Amino acid sequence: MQRLKANSSAELITIERMVTLTNALIELQRELIEYLDYTGFEITSAKRDFDELLVALASWVQQRERLRQILADREVA
Repeated sequence: MQRLKANSSAELITIERMVTLTNALIELQRELIEYLDYTGFEITSAKRDFDELLVALASWVQQRERLRQILADREVA
């Protein structure tokens, strides 16, 4: 049980890092889109990448919440 908790905690740390990283990438992509738009470049592919980052963030957040619930349930048990 202790090993499972340690593995889950390590996984949660990894997921937290991915949420943080993905948020940073979203902000950079937002800035890139603004720059491309301002300078008159085509932004369709940049917007598509932005949308994919949002999907990835949603997935990481969902995984984080699932794992937090698992850890909370184990604490109670």
